[in-house]
Amino acid sequence: MTIPKTQRNKIKRMFIIEGKKMFEISQITGVRLRTIAHWSTKEDWRARRSEYNESQNKVELNLFKLYEALTEKASKTLAAEDIKVALQLGKTLEKKKG
Repeated sequence: MTIPKTQRNKIKRMFIIEGKKMFEISQITGVRLRTIAHWSTKEDWRARRSEYNESQNKVELNLFKLYEALTEKASKTLAAEDIKVALQLGKTLEKKKG
C-alpha cells in the first residue's frame, strides 16, 4: 500500500517537531512501525530532531536575552513603549514555557 506524501510528511513532523515516539505515531496514524522506522533511518530523522531541538533552545535563549535587555532598558528609561514591549515579550515567553 502506498502512503500519500502528505501523510508521510505529517508523520515526519510528528517525530521531529512534536517529539512523538515511533510506536505512538504508528498507533495514531495506522502506519506500520516498521515503515516509519525505515523512513526515519533513510532520512536520518533522529539527527533532524536533535537539530530542531537545538535550534529551538537557541531561539529560546536569544528571546530570554532580548527580554533581559528590554527589561533593563525599560527600567532605565521608564518609557511607556519600552515597558509595553518588555511586558509583551515576557507574556510570550511565559506562554512558551507553559
